[in-house]
Amino acid sequence: EQWKAVVFLDNKEDYDHVLKKASKGAGIQLDCAERIPWIDEKIKDSKDKLDEAIAKDRVHPCTASASEVRKAKTEYSSAMLGLRILPVEKSSAGHVVCMKAIGAIRPAAPAIAETLHKSAQGQIAEASAMFAKNLAITESNEKDLRQLSKKIRSGVSENFGQLTTVEALRALKDGDSE
Repeated sequence: EQWKAVVFLDNKEDYDHVLKKASKGAGIQLDCAERIPWIDEKIKDSKDKLDEAIAKDRVHPCTASASEVRKAKTEYSSAMLGLRILPVEKSSAGHVVCMKAIGAIRPAAPAIAETLHKSAQGQIAEASAMFAKNLAITESNEKDLRQLSKKIRSGVSENFGQLTTVEALRALKDGDSE
């Protein structure tokens, strides 16, 4: 189930203040009167991962297991914060995203239809530009995927079995099937 929260701020200064606070650290924590099931599940999962990482580190202490413990601790502390306001760059599913609309969609003062129409046109133009940018990236990645699929279907040398996944994909992309 997807949901969306929208907060209207009166002025740019308030927005800048909220965005600045949301961009620092793990965002702005929101207190909720009700339990949120997906957050409870995330807390439980991250706690299980942390316990597993600590157990691995006790059995076989090394830099890799210590790194896993650090990552698990970070994930667990982030989950413990619960519902948060995050900037678009750091956003994740289910959290409140702090983003700026172009102009006021529905300002507090009475507005004429022309003002609302211009505001909507500006937002549509920005959304269209963002869509075009993301579409170009998607099309480029789909093209790479089609090329890799063709090369894999045409036969792959056994030398690829000795390469890491990243090395194998780079070699296939560069046209080296030996």
